[in-house]
Amino acid sequence: VPPTAPTKTIDKPVGQKILYEPTDKQILFHEAGEKIVLYGGAAGGGKSFSMLMDALRYCMHSDYRALIIRKSSPMLKELIGVSRQFYPKAFPGARYNKQESVWYFPTGATIEFGYLDKPEDLERYQGLPYAYIGFDEIQHQRTPEGFQYLMSRLRSANPAITCYMRASANPGGAPWVKEFFIDPAEHGETFWKDGLSYKFIPARLEDNP
Repeated sequence: VPPTAPTKTIDKPVGQKILYEPTDKQILFHEAGEKIVLYGGAAGGGKSFSMLMDALRYCMHSDYRALIIRKSSPMLKELIGVSRQFYPKAFPGARYNKQESVWYFPTGATIEFGYLDKPEDLERYQGLPYAYIGFDEIQHQRTPEGFQYLMSRLRSANPAITCYMRASANPGGAPWVKEFFIDPAEHGETFWKDGLSYKFIPARLEDNP
């Protein structure tokens, strides 16, 4: 389903605090209907924050499982820190289990923070279904094997949940990311690969005032 045009004006609830007001480019990311989207470009464009908020999309469903991946466990600290600021406000009663690196929401939904560096790390995700999988700073993944494997984990039995894979990237890093996500089509255009829809959304520092 093609995304709709971003909304330029938002009617804000009177007397209520806005927890997250996305920029125009972040709106494009959230509205994208493609199965797999890479939001990539300049550091500081709001990409990682967008992914954290995007993962909340279906947390009202008890069987919703999301996974956010970085290359190593230490690299997750900043993401987890930001999630601690916002997730309990978005869903009062949400709690974070530090030992498991998992958010548990009052509905029963979960958002897990995981890492993927070596092939053996994939064993952590064998047999586990996820409705949302996000790779933050995917340019640190040296090969596409981990991303392609986790595509097989993307599923949900709940017809009310649409499954997505999302990724963010800064410039540089592994060449396969450019070849896989950026080269096949014009920026912002939908393209297809192995029956799945893809899109690359470019990020610039000036996109994020």
